[in-house]
Amino acid sequence: MYSFYYILLDSNVKLQKYD
Repeated sequence: MYSFYYILLDSNVKLQKYD
C-alpha cells in the first residue's frame, strides 16, 4: 500500500519533469 502510493507520486513527478 505504501509502495503503491510512492509509485503514484514518482510517476507524477516524472510526468511533470517531462512535460
